[in-house]
Amino acid sequence: MPMGAKDHSVLGKRLVKQPFPDVLTLVGRELAQAVLVAAPSAQAGSDEGIHVQRVAVRRLRSLIRCCVPVLRSSDIDEFAEDLSWLGSALGARRDVDVLENHLRSAINALPLDDRSESAARVDEYVLKLYSAADVRLGEVFTSERYANLGEQLVAVELGAFVRADTPVSVETVVGELIHGSWRRLAKSVDHIHSESDITEWHRVRTKAKKLRYVVEVFTPIFGRDYERLGRRLAAVTDELGEQRDAYACSEALAEIAGNVPGHLAFEFGRMAFIQEIRSVTAAEEFPALWRRVRSSFESAV
Repeated sequence: MPMGAKDHSVLGKRLVKQPFPDVLTLVGRELAQAVLVAAPSAQAGSDEGIHVQRVAVRRLRSLIRCCVPVLRSSDIDEFAEDLSWLGSALGARRDVDVLENHLRSAINALPLDDRSESAARVDEYVLKLYSAADVRLGEVFTSERYANLGEQLVAVELGAFVRADTPVSVETVVGELIHGSWRRLAKSVDHIHSESDITEWHRVRTKAKKLRYVVEVFTPIFGRDYERLGRRLAAVTDELGEQRDAYACSEALAEIAGNVPGHLAFEFGRMAFIQEIRSVTAAEEFPALWRRVRSSFESAV
């Protein structure tokens, strides 16, 4: 039984009968519109606007990557590369926001007498990161490449890039694409353990997030089974996100510790160790979360 076949909404029942290229065009337009709507706020420097546009870009890019097996890649590659280019600049800026929040939370755990000077050191550290990220993002937003990408987003029709030999059935094509993304994710999961390098964990998180975004895109068509799978994938990506954030915070604190007076160096070193422990703890939570994801997937296909 196709995933969610019993739970089609009225919209889903209508869309599932449409040819796959038409459905892909529809969902692609919605995602492209989300990127465009967030653009003014992001360009104005709003933290929330940057975050929203970043997520919208990732969703559209994830959809394209998932659909690569049925697309004429030579025609879509440049568009996908431009999305990656924009997403990278937005991500670099957003990562500084997240890191700053974690650093400030760590500072708030210090003895009161050490907080003021420690906060000043964090201010100095993140200011440099913000400056570099803002310069990069500003260059992106004022570039001809960004303007051209905007024009492509307005006119995008992903269905036009679907190969002629692709099955017409939405259920058939989406099912095969989801299975392909699942196999890539499961293969990465099979190779990790609690002591794996952070880059390996990040690779798992990235693949899980790509699958999650695509599942969420098609949830209105396929219903509760997709919704449940997307929710459980979100739990995995959130937990691994905490792991990555804690690791990044630990690295930043250790770097700051090497450039402060002795009494603060000790405190920053201690905080770095605490964040490292948080990162390990998050990894230990993964197996139980993954079992729920696998169960959800297997019960739906």
